[in-house]
Amino acid sequence: MKGQTPQRQSSLSKYITLAIAVGCIALQVGRRLELAFAASAIWLVTLAIADRPALRRMSMPKFWTIYIIVALGSGLFLGRRDLEIWGMGVSTQGLEAGAMMILRGVFIFGLVSWGARAINHDVVRRMSAKVGLGNLGLAVTAAFNVLP
Repeated sequence: MKGQTPQRQSSLSKYITLAIAVGCIALQVGRRLELAFAASAIWLVTLAIADRPALRRMSMPKFWTIYIIVALGSGLFLGRRDLEIWGMGVSTQGLEAGAMMILRGVFIFGLVSWGARAINHDVVRRMSAKVGLGNLGLAVTAAFNVLP
């Protein structure tokens, strides 16, 4: 990296981060909880190293508390109740589904948080216009601008 301009290093960092994001997406193709956990953990560490502002934007304790309560509540409604917690029958399958929702939510929220800063919206608009999808570029830009 010696002799490279700061902008070139920044561009290289974006490509490395993008490659890690693609790898994390690939890890989540299956429905395995441990792979979803690994992908989310890898992505959070990547953000901590490559884009701390994106990671800071994810700091919303009230949102995450409600999200976790609702997602884990799926253990009460999904699947056969085969486990007892605090005298209440819950579904192991439902708890796993809720945990998967939480892990994927963390990953997707982090991915969008990073992407909103990393994507050059002018390039997206121009590329979508070239292929005849001009409104798509505007929609993507608007969607990213709405995010916190």
